Amino acid sequence: MSKDLFIKKNQTTLFRQYFLVASINILVLIALLEVTLRLIPAKYTEYPARINYNSDKELGYFPEPLQDESYIINCVENSHIKTNEIGMRITPSFPNSPIKIALLGDSFLHGLTVSDSLHMATKLSLYSKTEVMNGGVCGYGTYQELLLWRKYMKPQKPKITILFFFMDNDIRDNQCALERGEGEFYSPCCIVDSNKVKEVNDFEIRKNESKSFKGWFKKNSFTYRAIKNLLKSDKRKFTGKEFFAQTSFAYNLYIPGNHKVWDDGWKITEWSLATLKRECDEVGSKLLVVKVPGPIQWTYNWKKEIAKQIKDDYLPLDFNIDYPSNRFQSIINQTGVEVLDLKPEFIYYRDHHNLQEPIFGWCCDAHWNPLGHQLAADLVYNHLVKLGWLNGTIRENTKSPKEVLGDNMFEDIYTCQQIKF
Repeated sequence: MSKDLFIKKNQTTLFRQYFLVASINILVLIALLEVTLRLIPAKYTEYPARINYNSDKELGYFPEPLQDESYIINCVENSHIKTNEIGMRITPSFPNSPIKIALLGDSFLHGLTVSDSLHMATKLSLYSKTEVMNGGVCGYGTYQELLLWRKYMKPQKPKITILFFFMDNDIRDNQCALERGEGEFYSPCCIVDSNKVKEVNDFEIRKNESKSFKGWFKKNSFTYRAIKNLLKSDKRKFTGKEFFAQTSFAYNLYIPGNHKVWDDGWKITEWSLATLKRECDEVGSKLLVVKVPGPIQWTYNWKKEIAKQIKDDYLPLDFNIDYPSNRFQSIINQTGVEVLDLKPEFIYYRDHHNLQEPIFGWCCDAHWNPLGHQLAADLVYNHLVKLGWLNGTIRENTKSPKEVLGDNMFEDIYTCQQIKF
């Protein structure tokens, strides 16, 4: 063997050895990093949505049936979110109940931050001893909820239909330009053409990654999640003025005459509610719309709450906190829908018990905590009994926060510790 060939062979062997050692070191480093990230909870390893969705040619997307998945964010770990054979969250079974109640709503009703047993749908079912269908789905607007009612609720002919309406994003989610402007391409939506509402079904197919290696890796690798969230956090931060300059920004809802597409959103919402009311009447289902309060509604100071969310105290001069409620009331007057506004009772409960931040939500999430679900369930049930839609006895006022939550959960929620269900 020549000297040059001998040297070249040795160099190749050394390179392979160095490459092998380097690869092993990298793998060990990644393993150590993975273990460390699992032992040290941090916002950079959050992976909010673990539940799986299937594409749906009518609804755009809908939760996968018969799953038992989790939802984990910095302050909440909900380890078991179960769905039934349709894809709706599990509620108590009362197959022989004389009536059925259909619930429609978005992420507030989906309630991924609370366990099945603490969810308002479960409580409403137990109070009324009635079969309750929980049609809450994250990201749905009024129009999409109408489509859901047609597909899954209407054939069941529920005696009561309850639509949970969250004004801060439902109107935006109904109008195509606004919804697409927020990056939501997986939902059917509507436009207004020649002053008539037109349904649009050009949504993209939402891929289900639950059975792929990529999906498994994204869910289970803390290292991947940390890198993804770090890169995400490096994006340019908007000023308050830049937020409001984006037509689809949620709080443009509070600016009268802001843009034609917002006016169209209101028209689509009115059309959707009127259509749902008419179709409920056709099958003998009584319709109740429940106005859902969020942080802007239940806070002590709404200006500070908005400033906290956008990290800027800028507000347009024509920002009107009462405008959406006033306009919504005009829709109700036109459609004749029965409405229950939860805000007054939420505020009364807040003040009576001197609730502090995060009030009815979480330190890291704006959706209802178990106290919010309990209060909502009590108020909705009592309202149905008062209307004569349910037979039953009015429940006593919701107990104190510590009685509802227990001392440990109360302490953890209001000192911003992580809750595990």
